[in-house]
Amino acid sequence: MQRREKYDDAFMEAFWSEYHFSLSLDESLTVALEDEARWMIKNNRTKRKTVPDFRDYIYLDGLKAVKRRQ
Repeated sequence: MQRREKYDDAFMEAFWSEYHFSLSLDESLTVALEDEARWMIKNNRTKRKTVPDFRDYIYLDGLKAVKRRQ
């Protein structure tokens, strides 16, 4: 962003310190994916006949690797 917008270091130091980033994975995402899978099955948009457990596709080690250190 600094390079793209051509901001100097002093501006970035003041500007960036105002932001606090976090990473989360809310259960509502898997619920939404399950709802979509049910819709696809019902409407013959897939060959699958059962809703997959989307939690099996979450790479937990990756999430843990970026866990906030205190």
